[in-house]
Amino acid sequence: MALIWYNGDMSEQEQEKLKPLNKRRRVFVEAYLKSWNATDAYKVAYTKAKDNTARANSSDLLSETNIKVEIEKRLSEIVY
Repeated sequence: MALIWYNGDMSEQEQEKLKPLNKRRRVFVEAYLKSWNATDAYKVAYTKAKDNTARANSSDLLSETNIKVEIEKRLSEIVY
C-alpha cells in the first residue's frame, strides 16, 4: 500500500477548519507512527476489527486529510 503524503500546501486557515481527531483516530496515528503498519495500527485503535476490515479501513484513514496533517505534524516535531 502506497501512502501519498500531505504536501503542506494547506493554509493555516484551512488547517484550522479540519475537525480534531477523535480518540480512535488519535490512537491510530500514534500506533501508525510506532509501527509504520496501517493495518496493525487500525487493529490497535479498533480492537474488534477483522484483518480484511482493518486492511481496507486503514487505507481509507490514511487518505483522510486530517489524518495526513496529523502524521505530518507529528513527524515534523520528531525531525526538528
